[in-house]
Amino acid sequence: HTLHIVPPGAWFGISDSLAIVGANDATHGDADVSLEAKAGQELDLGDLRLQRTVLVRGRATDAGGQPLAVDVIATRAEADADDKSRSSRLVVNPNANDGSFSVRVVPGRWSFSTSNDSQAPGAKLLDIRGDIDGVNLVGVGPLTK
Repeated sequence: HTLHIVPPGAWFGISDSLAIVGANDATHGDADVSLEAKAGQELDLGDLRLQRTVLVRGRATDAGGQPLAVDVIATRAEADADDKSRSSRLVVNPNANDGSFSVRVVPGRWSFSTSNDSQAPGAKLLDIRGDIDGVNLVGVGPLTK
């Protein structure tokens, strides 16, 4: 069996999409713990170590500096393509007034973009070890008729 631990405020995946639980203020990442158990057996899992998260803040704007109300997608560069957990891919809605966003991620290499294409113009590839301010993303707003 696998025990999946999701801290309060964490993101987690459901099938092929992502769901948000809480306000994404989890101070620790999620974890999978493999275990063998039989019916009625008690297990002592001991101390479980969960990776601490760090805070990333920034703005999503168009080329003219106007705020964008489009999703900001954070994708962990080392993640397996099938891994939909909080520690691999997050979708954030920026503040519509100023384009600001904040997200907690586990440390590592992350791509931040305003589209599903992490190689799109304006995407940022960052090695994140601690809290970061000022991740400014330039994207393209939704097309209107």
